[in-house]
Amino acid sequence: LVALLADENVPVSTVEAKDWTRQNLHVHIESSGEQYRFVMPGAALTDDEFYQLQDQVLEIESGALQVISGSLPPGVQLEKLTRLITTAQKQGIRCIVDSSGEALTAALAIGNIELVKPNLKELSALVNRELTQPDDVRKAAQEIVHSGKAHRVVVSLGPQGALGVDRETCVQVVPPPVKSQSTVGAGDSMVGAMTLKLAENAPFEDIVRYGVAAGSAATLNQGTRLCSLDDTQKIYSYLTQ
Repeated sequence: LVALLADENVPVSTVEAKDWTRQNLHVHIESSGEQYRFVMPGAALTDDEFYQLQDQVLEIESGALQVISGSLPPGVQLEKLTRLITTAQKQGIRCIVDSSGEALTAALAIGNIELVKPNLKELSALVNRELTQPDDVRKAAQEIVHSGKAHRVVVSLGPQGALGVDRETCVQVVPPPVKSQSTVGAGDSMVGAMTLKLAENAPFEDIVRYGVAAGSAATLNQGTRLCSLDDTQKIYSYLTQ
């Protein structure tokens, strides 16, 4: 993984864990178009490994963005996650959270999360009610923002794109219809693109558009390939017309 990042000229610092990095499998059935994902448990982290990770995170400069993505590794309690976010925020590090379940709820309970990207099911769980009416999603996202839990909520809606809400704006971005080859990595591509635009201090509508463009671009590729810059820019240009 370090070598792959080096090939992309991405600066990286690592914490070595005793457990192997997990490998997930994606199976595509050509005759039917069906897709199957085999998602393995993540590597367990010892207390020492987690504290090494925390030390590296806290060396990030004030004002930078920290993305917490995925599920908690085995052996990492919620208290460690919340302590990491709280300590990072005290140092001026802005936190983006893309998780689910108890980890997502615990992160939002801290408050002042820079951006959170739930899907419809996760948003429903956060506000503890079904979201069945056309305007329910917007109202639920606004509740999270106005309660101070997050500055921005971008709800991923699959082929319907995303609905973004901050204190001033509500924007829905619907991508052009594309032939989806695989949805693996679409959410990660979306978060990565939004993080990039957020780092550039782009307007909120542009943040959501670029995220939707990258997420849609990722679905153009089979298997586990992520979005390409070229495809992302083409879709983004379409969305800004």
